[in-house]
Amino acid sequence: MDFARKQLEKYGWKEGDGLGKIGNEGIKVAIKPRYKTGKEGMGFDLAKELTDTWWTRSYDASLKAINVEDNGEDSGVKVLRPDDGSAESTDSPAAQMRKRMMKDNFRDFSKGGTLDQGKLIDDSGSSSEDDGPSPPKIKQLTDEELFKACGGRTAHKGARHGLKLSGKLARLAAQDEYLCSQPDQVQPPEKRKKKSKKSKDKNNLI
Repeated sequence: MDFARKQLEKYGWKEGDGLGKIGNEGIKVAIKPRYKTGKEGMGFDLAKELTDTWWTRSYDASLKAINVEDNGEDSGVKVLRPDDGSAESTDSPAAQMRKRMMKDNFRDFSKGGTLDQGKLIDDSGSSSEDDGPSPPKIKQLTDEELFKACGGRTAHKGARHGLKLSGKLARLAAQDEYLCSQPDQVQPPEKRKKKSKKSKDKNNLI
């Protein structure tokens, strides 16, 4: 800071003047960086944990899903589910199941079961969501069937430009033909014994 002050005073700056170029305009105090001692991230609010009543929202959402019907003898309680609508979804069964799993796993409050006369009945296995059609089975194709179904196209990127690797394929075919024409039992080449350094020294002495 002293070096900067000396440099400014050298060019005619005085205490109380601005730091601008023309007419001593601008700020009169330099911007100083401040140390941040807080260990929380951006947007952290300590009071949010104390004021956020998530259980109230979950309880209200559960109450809204309950519909009490009073029709005399047929009165009863019905639990409405938002995904029980009659509109058919355009997603595949696997995508619908994935959405349901994400919804069940990542919502604030999930139903664990029904309490009936002091006994907890698990509703996870008897949900109405399991009554839907099973996903279609995917047929596993062999390489030849897949090649035929793709119309002779392969994953080779050069084939888009007319490159067919004919030289490489011809070399491989010739190599296969050569190996097939050879007898099945090929004698392995005999291993030569390496002479040790001592034997070389003995030969030199003789």
